[in-house]
Formats: sequence, structure tokens, C-alpha cells
Amino acid sequence: QFESHRRAVTDRAHEAFAAFMHVEPPTQNSCTEVRDEVRQRLDSFCDDLACERLEPIARSRLITLVNQLAPELSAHPVVVTDRMLRFIGTCVRRTVYLSLLSENPATRERMLDILNRSSWVTERLIEMPVLLDELLTLDVSEAVLSREMIGQELNMRLLRVDPDDSERLTEAMVQFARGLAFRVAVFEVRAEIPLMQVSDQLTWSAEAIVSEVLRYAYSEIATKHGQPVRIGADREDALGLSILGYGKLGGLEMSYESDLDLVFVHGIDPDQLTDGATPVEGGLFVNRVVRRVIALLETNTRFGRLYDIDTRLRPSGRSGLMVVGIDALKKYFDESAWTWELQAFVRARPVAGDTLLGNKLELLRMEILRQPRMLDSLLRDVVDMREKMRGHFGAGVNETGFDLKHGRGGIVDIEFMVQYQILAHVEAYPELAAYTDNIRQLDGLSQSGCISIVYADVLKRAYVRYRALSHEAILAGRKGRVSVNVIESERRQVEAIWAKWMSI
Repeated sequence: QFESHRRAVTDRAHEAFAAFMHVEPPTQNSCTEVRDEVRQRLDSFCDDLACERLEPIARSRLITLVNQLAPELSAHPVVVTDRMLRFIGTCVRRTVYLSLLSENPATRERMLDILNRSSWVTERLIEMPVLLDELLTLDVSEAVLSREMIGQELNMRLLRVDPDDSERLTEAMVQFARGLAFRVAVFEVRAEIPLMQVSDQLTWSAEAIVSEVLRYAYSEIATKHGQPVRIGADREDALGLSILGYGKLGGLEMSYESDLDLVFVHGIDPDQLTDGATPVEGGLFVNRVVRRVIALLETNTRFGRLYDIDTRLRPSGRSGLMVVGIDALKKYFDESAWTWELQAFVRARPVAGDTLLGNKLELLRMEILRQPRMLDSLLRDVVDMREKMRGHFGAGVNETGFDLKHGRGGIVDIEFMVQYQILAHVEAYPELAAYTDNIRQLDGLSQSGCISIVYADVLKRAYVRYRALSHEAILAGRKGRVSVNVIESERRQVEAIWAKWMSI
């Protein structure tokens, strides 16, 4: 009895408030029938105790929005209703978002469309309702930003943050990265920008963030300990520290859930003391900078973290130093590197830090890759490593479908074949080391005559197809698997090329 009396009083209060504020009663689109399952879900949501206890103005806006959505949701699968209600539930007390949706039919239409297309986009909206603002300003003519524009936009945002507040700084970068990824994802699910431009945007965003984090961490440690002694650098702005990006970052193929494979290289005298009030040896200085960079990139904020960081590709792996001098890096590759480390180096490039040191690293990469090799041993090592990976990850095909990355004839097979061909021919054709992405490496191999144009085209088509399907799987909430029949033709073609090139 108390509950029914409370609801009656609440309803009268809402009616009086709406009359006082001249709120028009919500009307439904009479041309569209509201499906029973949609109406049941909406009613259940509005009858929930949390909604019942809203302030009158908030509840009025909620009811208006729900009634506007009822016929619009009925035009979509019921999962879209569930996703929309999850979003509204996260911001039901932030009436500005309810008003924004209520007052912008075009925004509602766009939102329902992308909720229908992507569970990944739904989760990002629920995590950060502020991303709804992006839907108001999305313009496909501005979908692709240059590397410089992305860096400038990030820098402008960080200028509004107290430089001494590392927590707020990290939050601002997470918001920036999530916002850019969200915007790109919306364009991708709507087929408004191609795969390669999607990866460019995500890669350049990661580069900009890593650069800003490195500058911040370096400044923080230098403020405490002073500047280190840099080897062969007379510029005051030289950091003496560079970051190599490997894997998807190095190959300009970042996706929405990619981690960052990083190797830190310095050109600082490790034994000389810094010049601050609390001096430390140069080796300790760079180690503290690098650990601070990783900590900032992996810090959990209320909006999530920036990236997961993998540093296992550094010389000697987990047992090696976190940051290595450029001379030590050269010595390691000359004397101790495994073939799989050379394969990884094929996709490495400087992504942040000291420009002069980065240029030296590019020259070093060219020098290392161009060293003569015994082709029989090279082939055996590459094939053996691939077999070890297959033993670890399995055949790649099971009841859940085909593993696009690790399955036979999949992404990793293509990458291994390209890396083998580059290492086998780069001594004679130095231009093959110019690029770090698979597509341009395949172009270089075919243009130099190392492989046929036909094989290059087959591998490029398969690689782009696999990556596009991988993006689709992520955005749909799946984990990189597809039905075998979807890629059977590409898979068989890639397996045939593997058999021709990689048979021992």
C-alpha cells in the first residue's frame, strides 16, 4: 500500500511539474508500431526504483526520451533496445545527455545505427558517455586526420591540464585516445573509411601519446635529478632516448585492442652523473624514465588505461635491461640475436623520442638487416619458429571457427613469409628495408623481382581481407575468429604459397 501510494503521489508531482514547466506530453510516432518486447523493456526500465526516484525534471526528460525511442527502437533488433537502455542507465542522472538525445533526432538515428552494428562501440559509449558528443559533430570529410593534426590536437588538450597533475594528464590522454578510436570505429562500421586509413589513425594516435608520455616522464625525472650527459649530442633539446615500435605499431597496423611492443634505446653516458641537485648515474636516470613511461601508459584511470605494454622484444628478453644503449643494441644483433628477433626487427621503426638518435637507429636497422645470411639456415629457423607457434596456439581451426591470426594460411603465415623474403633479399636490394608494413614490403619484393607480382597480389589481398575481418570481429564483440568458409579461398592460396616458398 505504501508503494502504490508513493507512486501515485510521485505521478501527480510529475504532472504538476510538467504543467508548471510547460512540458509537452510525449507523443509517439503513430506510423510505427511499437513491438511488444521493446515496450516491455522500456516500461520495466522506467518502473525501476532508480528511475522512480529521479528528480521530477530528470524523470520528465527520461520519459520523453523513452517515448521518442519506442517506435525508433522497434525498427531494430531487440538487442539494440538492450544496448540503448544500458547506455541510458549509465547517464540517467546526467540529464544533459537525455536532453541531447531527445532534442536531436538525427543523433538518435545515428546512435541506434551504430549500436546495431557494433557491440564494441556500445561498450565505449557506456564507459564514457561524453563520447556522445562525437556523434553530434561526425563529418566524414574530416574522418582522416594527418599525423601532425593528431599530435597538435593532443598537445592542445594537454595544455589545459596542470602539468604537475600526472593523474589528470593520464586521464586526458585516455579520453583523447578513446575519443579518436570511437570516432574512427563509427566511420569504419559505417564503411565510410577504408581499413588502411583506420590503422593509420590508430597508429598515429599511439605515436602522439607515446611521444607526450616520454616528454612528460623525462621532464619529471630531469626536474628531480638534472640532465644526463648525452653521447655525441650537443643540442640542449636532445633527449638521448628513443623508442622503437615493433609489431603492429611498427608496421602501422594498429587495431582497436592492440598493445604496444616497445624497445627503449638510449645514447646517454651510463656512468656520468646528472647535473641536478640530487644527481644519479646516467644509466639509472634512463631506467627511471623508461619505468615511468611504462607506468603512465599502463595506469588504470576511471576511463580505462592507455595501452598494455610489451617489452619482451628488447635484447635478451625478460632477462635483459629495460633500456639499452645503441652500441649495445648493435653488438647484440651482431653477435647474439636469434633469427626470430631479426624477423621482428624487419617491422621495427623509431616512433618517439630523440630525432637524431632515431635517425641513427634507422641506419642501424638498415645495416643489421643487410648482413649476409645463409639462406638454408634462415629458412630452417623461420619454419621452426612457426612450427613452435603452431604447437602453442594450435591448428587455428575448431568449432568456433578459423583463427585469423594463428591459423594455417592466416595472418602470421603471411608475415613470416614476408619477413623471410626480406631477410633473404635485402642484402642485394637495400630498398626492401625502407618500409615496415607488410603491404609496401610485398610491393617492394615484387618490384625488385624477388617474388612474382601474382604471388604479391594474392598475399596482399588475403592480408587486407584477414585484417578487415579481424576488425569486424573486434567491433562485433568476437575474438578474431570467422567461419572457415568465409576465407577458404584466401586460406588455400596462402597455404599453397607457403608450401612453395617455405618447404625445407
